Amino acid sequence: MSPIEKYKNYLIFYFRSFSLFWHAAPLSSLLLIVLVPLQALAPALLLTFAQRILDGLQGQQNVLPMLIVWTVAFFIANAALDDGDTVGTAICKGD
Repeated sequence: MSPIEKYKNYLIFYFRSFSLFWHAAPLSSLLLIVLVPLQALAPALLLTFAQRILDGLQGQQNVLPMLIVWTVAFFIANAALDDGDTVGTAICKGD
């Protein structure tokens, strides 16, 4: 099987599975379509705005808008579905 055929098969299965997922849970599918690309960009945004915040502090500028964007990017980067096995969850439950 050539690499092009493998890629074609991959795309066919990808869109079939996404279609099935969309019919099962449209809201979750929409959230994934929006959040996954944002999560991919979030680390770059974090670094960019952290640099701008530090430069602004050094130049004694107002960094509040950049700090707000950095905070939002931080939460997007760390957004994940909690499966109940994370350390934070165990600490909160007292396990």
